[in-house]
Amino acid sequence: MRFRTFAIGYSLALALFVATQHEPMSVQHLGFKRMVDLTRAVDISLEPQTYAQLQEPDRSSGRTIAAVTRIESPAKLVPGLWTVSQIPAERLRAPLVVMNVERNVANDPNYKIGVEDIARWEQAHGQIPLGAVVVARTGWQPAQSRNSKNPAASLPGFSEDATQFLVEGRVVLGLGSDRPEQILPRSAHTYASRHSVYQLTNIANLNAIPESGSLILVAPEHTPGSVENAARLTAMAE
Repeated sequence: MRFRTFAIGYSLALALFVATQHEPMSVQHLGFKRMVDLTRAVDISLEPQTYAQLQEPDRSSGRTIAAVTRIESPAKLVPGLWTVSQIPAERLRAPLVVMNVERNVANDPNYKIGVEDIARWEQAHGQIPLGAVVVARTGWQPAQSRNSKNPAASLPGFSEDATQFLVEGRVVLGLGSDRPEQILPRSAHTYASRHSVYQLTNIANLNAIPESGSLILVAPEHTPGSVENAARLTAMAE
């Protein structure tokens, strides 16, 4: 486990080094003042199989089991496309767009971000940068899984139309959410994968960064052949 944690940390450090070496102007001179960890905290003493579980109380020790932040590669649904370790490094650093739909989800637990939501976001912040990572801020917290016998019963995310618009019209590199489960309907999930779009789930601290103007760095755990893995996410914010 210590080696795994070291590997993730090393990947993040390497990503930062590459970013500053290849495009120093975009990283060092555009007003980024702070770094925010977007990774859901985990107990590294746990066995690997517990990483996929939703957070639940451990009555024997009193500690909490937390699901880890994950990246899903296009190869999970479309064999032959990129696995996690094959995703090009330049696609793991991108402008970050946060769509805050907490109120919508509070009124409708199955709320799907639509094209209208994207239009409203662009009216407020300008056009979504081409090649961005777009994530949904639903307000989900790990403790919510303890209050429901079926935490996956409500599945807010992106609609099929919104997914298609973001993939074709804004050429997104990734889609994500603060929730631990899939964020796309099955057909949209396959569609995004066929266009080499990766997914990020269980993202933390989205309330600590602005909805626009940040940069995301994705540092996946490097396991050759894996189609889904843990990932360390960091935002560089103004």
